[in-house]
Amino acid sequence: MTAAGAPRPHPAPPRHRSGKINGMSDRQNVPDLPADVDWSAFAIVAVDLDGTAAGPDGRVSPEGLRALQAAEQSGLHPVIVTGRALPAAMGVWLRAGLSRPVIACGGALVTWPTAGRALRERPLDPAVVDRALQCARDLDLIPFLYGASSIVTDRRSTWRDRLAHLNEIPIAVHPAAERDAGAGLPPGGPAAAPAPVPAPETAPASAPADPPAGDPPVPAVPAEAGAGPGGLAAWHRGHVYKVVLATDPERAGAVRPAVEEGLRGLEACCVATLPGLLEIVRPDATKEAALEDLCRMLGVPRQRVMAIGDGENDLGMIRWAGFGVAMANARPEVRAAARLVIGHHAEEGVARFLQAVVARRAERRGEGG
Repeated sequence: MTAAGAPRPHPAPPRHRSGKINGMSDRQNVPDLPADVDWSAFAIVAVDLDGTAAGPDGRVSPEGLRALQAAEQSGLHPVIVTGRALPAAMGVWLRAGLSRPVIACGGALVTWPTAGRALRERPLDPAVVDRALQCARDLDLIPFLYGASSIVTDRRSTWRDRLAHLNEIPIAVHPAAERDAGAGLPPGGPAAAPAPVPAPETAPASAPADPPAGDPPVPAVPAEAGAGPGGLAAWHRGHVYKVVLATDPERAGAVRPAVEEGLRGLEACCVATLPGLLEIVRPDATKEAALEDLCRMLGVPRQRVMAIGDGENDLGMIRWAGFGVAMANARPEVRAAARLVIGHHAEEGVARFLQAVVARRAERRGEGG
């Protein structure tokens, strides 16, 4: 596979001799919630998307959207916490009928969609972007720069198709930086984008759609800014929330030390997200930092917060929350840090968990009423 190879899907959920999937019944796939937890005490549930609420197709299913909405209506308000760009977070927010702010770009951007402005922004210093692009050039990585609602890269690739699908927006190719039009693509021409996944019937007309075919217009770059390394450094200078460096999944771990060394001395950290992706953000732009600040704004103590995730960039918020939940497909260190491990993301693990929590909350209200 080339450096522009497409990411591999998460493995299928492990099945044990007991006939259960990670402690859940095969028949119902519903988790047995710990009886010693007061599930009615939680006010916020922070939910990651990739590998967590989203299935292998990158979308939150109709069942998942209904579960998020049921949690919202029960008073357990979901907060979408994702490394994706803002349009993808807002798409889930709209389709599920949520009311609390969303956290996007890995924690670098917090916004209340109804407010029309950011509540918290942590953009990268331009020097970090310059250095990240230099690392991409030196190590033959594919760079993606994330603005608030747009993404740009320097070439066509299967990664561009995949990230456009996940972020629900087209990704522009900067003409000054584009290499060979076929760079990183397998023989036989450009790879097709993942098949569009239709929005559920309950989705409002304003919900973001899948990226249209063809190349999107390229955002303007001020002429006085200069091209810079890779030709992307001038794009939205001062308003890049994160840089993603993409490569072959087997190669990402090998090049990570070199990327971290290249960022030494700068206000930046590198974290692995999807297989093959290295994400560069500010140290105070992590999911846990954004969630902590948001809960402070909302007046919700951490003891009343649940957090659900699967990846390295979810580990901090799972540790910070009053109750951390890991997916069955989560990294081993994430499962070890969580108080509860629920089903695989390919088996509607988040939806079944939220359904069970909502039922427990209803039972508690019935006992009290």
